[in-house]
Amino acid sequence: MSYKILTVCGMGLGSSLMAKMNIEALAKEFGVDARVETADVGTAKGQRCDLLVTTPELARALGTVEGKEVILISNFIRKEEMKEKLKPVFERWKSQRSN
Repeated sequence: MSYKILTVCGMGLGSSLMAKMNIEALAKEFGVDARVETADVGTAKGQRCDLLVTTPELARALGTVEGKEVILISNFIRKEEMKEKLKPVFERWKSQRSN
């Protein structure tokens, strides 16, 4: 099963693209089949995904996103922070896949 992860920044270009590259590398490291896409706040509200990754500031602009798990990252460039916060999600996805 392939999971869809959406990275969200203000314009859907700069920092979300950096996050996309880091998340793709982490998914590969954890052996998770994930498709990572980028979006701006307005587009993200209507997108279907398994996980939404954004900053605390943009999460306020997004508001409540029903049915979507949200991970808040303070700095999209810090791969260590992403790994720390995504590891439990990736491990859960791997265990669900093996059941």
